Amino acid sequence: VMVLVVIGAFHAVLAVAAMQRSPLYAVDGGYLFGFDLAAWGWAHLGLAVLLAATGWALVTGVRGAVAAGIAVAGLSAVGNFLFVPFQPLWAMLIIAVDVAAIWALAAREQQE
Repeated sequence: VMVLVVIGAFHAVLAVAAMQRSPLYAVDGGYLFGFDLAAWGWAHLGLAVLLAATGWALVTGVRGAVAAGIAVAGLSAVGNFLFVPFQPLWAMLIIAVDVAAIWALAAREQQE
């Protein structure tokens, strides 16, 4: 459950680095989703807020939070897939954690 909050923290770190135009990112102009790095930063910050809020909803037992968690983790995975050309290792790590979170939330939903 708390893994969504951790993924949100990952997105927040990624967002801060992107907004500061960190030299850690390999920016290639030929990428289809090659938006400005600051725009990617804002997108990751939005995902961070969504993930943290959904994680908090799961902890507090809000009805429908499991489905929302699966949806937000899926959105995070898609967003990071699109971000792979900028930071491949980091994006793949977050995608793997997103998939694990989706699996855990789906297993939790079946038990209830």
